[in-house]
Amino acid sequence: MLRCSWLAGLALAALAMPAAASQWQVDPARSSLALEGDQGGRPLLARFERFQAEVSFDPKNLAA
Repeated sequence: MLRCSWLAGLALAALAMPAAASQWQVDPARSSLALEGDQGGRPLLARFERFQAEVSFDPKNLAA
């Protein structure tokens, strides 16, 4: 019974901790940036060989 109470307390503590935004690192060797669209009925393709990115994900603020 004591072990069960301890596990339940641990689970509640984990849920109470605020989720922090995660910073992601872009790996240039394994990343690409490309787009495909339509311009006047003709396909438009573009690929960027070099780019920089900052990616931050906060599950509590999806709009950002």
